[in-house]
Amino acid sequence: MLSVPIGPMNSKVEAMTTDDIAWNVQFMLDQHGRLTAVVLTPDLWRQILDALEDAEDRALTQTLRERILAGPIASGALRWEEAAQAWEDAAQASKNVAQAGDDAA
Repeated sequence: MLSVPIGPMNSKVEAMTTDDIAWNVQFMLDQHGRLTAVVLTPDLWRQILDALEDAEDRALTQTLRERILAGPIASGALRWEEAAQAWEDAAQASKNVAQAGDDAA
């Protein structure tokens, strides 16, 4: 049986098992008995989305952790000074283009 932590990280987390979730959904069948839809309460849907977002965040954190442990060169990190200078150069070029357009008008 799978246990899924449900709820925001900053609150008390309650664990819902797959059985708990299954008891809180309704299954819609067509005239041939085939499953056509699953109906959830809005609260359960939000809890499932929260759990999926948390899982996504944990995966991203693991990926970033691996990059950090690899070191700045191996991870392709930029030096702040270089990034700031590139940003300033791009901003100045944009101002020059705008000014040239104003002068031409």
